[in-house]
Amino acid sequence: MVEALVVLVLVTLLGMFLLASVARPRTPTQSLQCVRNLKQTGLAFRLFATDNSDRFPQCLSTNEGGTREFGADLAAHFRLLSNELAAPKVVTCPADARGPAASFDALTSANISYFLGMEADELLPEMVLAGDGNLSTNSRPVRPGWLHPATNLAVGWFTNRHAAGGNLGFSDGSAQQLTGARLDALLSVAPNLTNRFLVP
Repeated sequence: MVEALVVLVLVTLLGMFLLASVARPRTPTQSLQCVRNLKQTGLAFRLFATDNSDRFPQCLSTNEGGTREFGADLAAHFRLLSNELAAPKVVTCPADARGPAASFDALTSANISYFLGMEADELLPEMVLAGDGNLSTNSRPVRPGWLHPATNLAVGWFTNRHAAGGNLGFSDGSAQQLTGARLDALLSVAPNLTNRFLVP
């Protein structure tokens, strides 16, 4: 009788642990959520390009509905995509200490985690469109503003977000996780040498 009670208690406990693990909502890691954000961002840019002669907003004049003349105003480039993006939190990495904007009207570069490839072209799918803004050059954090990847700069990730590396989004709408070494190798290959990055 005692043995039967012990077995019953053990089975009950195991059942409770199993139910608790199954019922717990599974949340993606911050890095995976960041990749999802970059994919959504890439899709938003591609939707815009579909309606605008295959050109992304940063490559299109304001006279034609783009943002090229806004130059270094990173928020203006993303704000134009408010119809294509689900919410402003899509442009904020969950590992970034800065929070997302409450609305697209309130969006500033302080709420944006991702740099923007200013010459990214939908017709060149391997070009970098966006990525984690915690970039480094020669092991030093990149300051907000323009970054011109060049052969004399070792471009990598500053380790204040995703410890193992960072995430990139490409002109074809894909996104992937990269180590700093892989990022540097990727940026040393054309056509990215001619690309300017606008870093938040």
